[in-house]
Amino acid sequence: MRLICISALLCCVAAASADAILLQDNYLSKPGDGSWMMPYDGVSANTSERNTMVTASWTGDDLFVPAGSEYQVSRIDWIGLVLNGPGGQWLGADVVIYPANPDHEGAPIAPGTLPVAQFSTLPMDSFAQRSTDGTPETLLGMPVYEGQVSFEPVTLPAGRYFYAVRVVGNGRGRHYIATAGNGVDFGAGHMGITQSSMFFTPEWTDISTVLDMPSKPNYATDFAYRVWGNVIPEPASLALVLLGLPLMLRLRR
Repeated sequence: MRLICISALLCCVAAASADAILLQDNYLSKPGDGSWMMPYDGVSANTSERNTMVTASWTGDDLFVPAGSEYQVSRIDWIGLVLNGPGGQWLGADVVIYPANPDHEGAPIAPGTLPVAQFSTLPMDSFAQRSTDGTPETLLGMPVYEGQVSFEPVTLPAGRYFYAVRVVGNGRGRHYIATAGNGVDFGAGHMGITQSSMFFTPEWTDISTVLDMPSKPNYATDFAYRVWGNVIPEPASLALVLLGLPLMLRLRR
């Protein structure tokens, strides 16, 4: 009986982890008179693309995994702007996840740090222009798209990470990630990051916060991302549950 109950509990834990849940939501609405109720702020956007009119660039954000648990990240959604250009095509998406620099005074990602996970030219689950009441959305003269990409689950222990998605083109067009911070300066510990050999930083681990961007001085923001996956309790927490199960059974008897 005890083995059956423990097996059943383990099956429940496995089943609970099967369906992805929303782990981080950077989709925001712009406050004010209520005329702008999009999940991005309509303020700006930043390059995040490969093999477009730009050779390569990243725009990312941070993710905190709380103490006492692990995240299994398996999907990222984002809102972006595209400049299709003549003959522009979108072939897939790259994903990267890095551990944050433990030195809070240093760069967001320490030089020489290897990524926790990196995927290239993944097929996108969706990449479609957004519309409101049937009217296609545009920003800064460009169509606004929402993308989604899934990948093999990546386990992240408690801590802070940086992640990014970039869209892969066919040598034409441009792609940007929309801002979602409403122009608010969240401080050095809470803002997006950026890298591009064509614009400012030649190496991904020479990454800058958006506050350091030459084109947007003194502008700190988040970006319109959503991260999906599962929360996994620490092994010690699961062990405590299993150890307590026989006592629970005796009490029920």
